[in-house]
Amino acid sequence: MEISPPPSTFTEPPLGALCTIADLYNWNYTNNPEHPVFVFQDNNTQEVFITYRQFVPAAHRAGVQIATVLQIDVAAQKETYPVAAILSVADTVTSYTTLVGMLQLGLTAFPISPRFSTEVIAHMLKEAQVTKIFVSELWLYNRALDAVTALKARGSSHMIIKIHYLPQFADLYPNNASTSQFPQVIVWTVRMNMQHALSAVIGSRELFGSVIGCPAAEPFHGIGLLLLFWMPSAGITMGTFPPSTPSIIPTPDATFLALEKLRPPFALVSPRFLEEWVSDQRKINCLANMKGILFGGKPIRKMVGDTLASSGISLRNLYGSTESGHLTGVPSPHMGNDWEYFAFHKQCKMEFEPFGNKVFHAIVISNPNHIPPVINHVCNNRPAYATGDLLIPHPLRTGYWKFLEEQLCEHYMITSAVVFGQGRPHLGVILKLDGFESLQFHEDSVFNIIWEHINLVNKRNPTHCYLAKTMIMCMDDNIPFTYSLKGAPKRSLILQHYQSVIDGLYPSISVDNLYTARDAQV
Repeated sequence: MEISPPPSTFTEPPLGALCTIADLYNWNYTNNPEHPVFVFQDNNTQEVFITYRQFVPAAHRAGVQIATVLQIDVAAQKETYPVAAILSVADTVTSYTTLVGMLQLGLTAFPISPRFSTEVIAHMLKEAQVTKIFVSELWLYNRALDAVTALKARGSSHMIIKIHYLPQFADLYPNNASTSQFPQVIVWTVRMNMQHALSAVIGSRELFGSVIGCPAAEPFHGIGLLLLFWMPSAGITMGTFPPSTPSIIPTPDATFLALEKLRPPFALVSPRFLEEWVSDQRKINCLANMKGILFGGKPIRKMVGDTLASSGISLRNLYGSTESGHLTGVPSPHMGNDWEYFAFHKQCKMEFEPFGNKVFHAIVISNPNHIPPVINHVCNNRPAYATGDLLIPHPLRTGYWKFLEEQLCEHYMITSAVVFGQGRPHLGVILKLDGFESLQFHEDSVFNIIWEHINLVNKRNPTHCYLAKTMIMCMDDNIPFTYSLKGAPKRSLILQHYQSVIDGLYPSISVDNLYTARDAQV
């Protein structure tokens, strides 16, 4: 089947008149039928487009197949529909088509990472009240079966009725030739999904009608789901691997080759991949020819980011979480060598709670344009989400921020960092090291390695954020860190546990001694 190239324009949907993401896709089927949803290269290295004219009917076919398998009465109230979990390593096109099909059906879809252990999967099935499971492979069928068995072994009353296989690409496009803690179950409502769709068309609109190369995007992660919402609102096309069974494994090399062939103006790339590519000039040149490289989920090491930025690569920081929703611009603006900094989206109402020493705690205030999925705080009598992230403002550009603790965790030996010093004259930090006991931290061979990294962080941060040697602590093995279900350290609880130790640090340190120590090390 021959597919014509995409049109040069995209008719913008009337977001205020559409209620759901499914409505958005259906509107584009009528008004933007030839606009591409996906682009990839086939085995003959020919560029293939899947347009709304093909995608939306395929999504409806997926919905019909799923309704048939689950024996759903489509005339019944949607509140009676089951919650369906998805364990899948299917290709991007098939995965997203199936997800939209579930949205068209009105089914609550719950994508779960196939990398989770059986125990974690069992926990999530119970917490989300899942009664149906869809899988893409036999080994995932067995993984799901093990999770169901684990639930029964615990004596859980929660029942999984049946495990089903997902539709395959050929079924949906018949005419197309081409931690110790458990993750938390968090609901994104229809309204929140539409808020995310709107975020792609407010602000710079730099991605409007553009292709984003994202062969390694995963629909069970937050950024992967955001693409599902941004595509129909802003005419974004996903550059992917070609559909196949089994799907192509998104290794760093396979992902780069796909991007090199597609030559998209923007790409979504894992920080881990960027750190592997930084030493390859061919990859550097390819990325430098793009308008922007979007990254998120974890920090890029400073040395790597500086090398990429100085090579002409425009790094765009995406910040947000399942609990807060997406918080930065879509995309973040080009910052050049200040690539670590980002600005918050216009829809977000933020409060920056002073932590001390010109460091601030980011608070997301609920407002009609952006409601955080999780509310855990009250700020100025408004419901809010306290992120737990400490930010440092840009010294010259108002409204731009970077992370403090993430800089410390760039080192491979540091798994968690909790900064203290709120209302104190100096900041300090408690570190959790990977593979080291607290007693080993005080050995010169270990401490000097850590100090070398912290001193590099000191040099690139403002003076008031300086961490002296005497203010660096290691997590006591007898007082382990506690973590949120998301895997972030519970700051307030940890600081309570270490309060007496922290109090003992301050009387013995004077400002003169602090800066004398700094001068001796810089």
